[in-house]
Amino acid sequence: MSLINRENLIAEYDQAHEGPPGGARKLMEEAPEVKVQSRMIGRWKRDHDVYASYGGTPIYICGNCGESAHAYGAAFPRRKVICDNCGRTNIYPWEPAYEQGSSLWEDDE
Repeated sequence: MSLINRENLIAEYDQAHEGPPGGARKLMEEAPEVKVQSRMIGRWKRDHDVYASYGGTPIYICGNCGESAHAYGAAFPRRKVICDNCGRTNIYPWEPAYEQGSSLWEDDE
């Protein structure tokens, strides 16, 4: 599956339809941006400067974009897999990845 760039689509529409812009062009201009989930696999990185509880629950951030901070540990047991910001699929630093070395794995080190 490939995605079409909005600006290229509007330019192609303008070439095919001479004259004033129509309703279809207006819809293309106002269409929301689509956030594409990355198919690459990366790792959450521990933020050693911040903790989420007095017990020392660590905070993890996306190794790809550095956003989407979340706590994971005894006080916060919900495991997070996908970054809310860039869509990267991440695993925690201690987890093995059988895909490591494949074309899906991207080493963020």
